[in-house]
Amino acid sequence: MPEATLSGPRRALGASLIALLIGTYVFLGGFVDLASAGMLRVEKRLFRCTNSARKAHGLRPLKRGRALHSAARYHAHNMRDEDFFDHTDPEGRGPWERVHLFHPDLKYTGIAENIAAGFSSAKSTCQGFMDSPGHRENVLGPYGYLGVGFARGGRWHTYFVEDFGRL
Repeated sequence: MPEATLSGPRRALGASLIALLIGTYVFLGGFVDLASAGMLRVEKRLFRCTNSARKAHGLRPLKRGRALHSAARYHAHNMRDEDFFDHTDPEGRGPWERVHLFHPDLKYTGIAENIAAGFSSAKSTCQGFMDSPGHRENVLGPYGYLGVGFARGGRWHTYFVEDFGRL
């Protein structure tokens, strides 16, 4: 039986798709499945909503903090996978220690964290943070950087983490 091949326009399309996939792989550091793409959208929405809340109160927007983002995403996934809901993980690490796992040399002078679970969207989570005095204090606090993490699944179905940093 002959091997299947592509020719003409199909071959060009196939080559283009392969180049796109390789480019995506290199740019993102690996393949992103549809669930991961959805996770990224939720994280971006919560990030934007938090900055909109700050803007509504006359505050500067927060910048994306890479170590904060990694720590927030790690914590959201860890809460889902290890079935807990707390600022301290089963290994005894709080937000400060988790951020320093991802960037040990980063010299934050302040770190704060918001966590939520069971909300149906980034927008409802953001509103929940603004309706809670302690969470609202973090959103409107004297921070310059924000990392957001999201995980779907587990007992609460959704897990949201915001890690704030001040240099």
